Amino acid sequence: MNKAKAEMASLLCQNAPPEAYLEMLSDTQPAPDCRLPQTGVSLEIERLLSSVCITSEKYGTRSSSLVHLSNHGDFQYQERILK
Repeated sequence: MNKAKAEMASLLCQNAPPEAYLEMLSDTQPAPDCRLPQTGVSLEIERLLSSVCITSEKYGTRSSSLVHLSNHGDFQYQERILK
């Protein structure tokens, strides 16, 4: 999750468009093994659960949501449903 936090901070600093955030949330790249926690599940499951967007036959990310709040109190909501 540190990777996602760093990317989110970078996007905020760049004033990136909404699509950039949704793209970041669709990242299926697993973390390197040396960065995986040891929670008691198998290495295979740790790898699966380490990506920002989890994809597998039985478990995974179903959607990504983005809420943008302006300085004026306006907000926009976007959702991407994954198939």
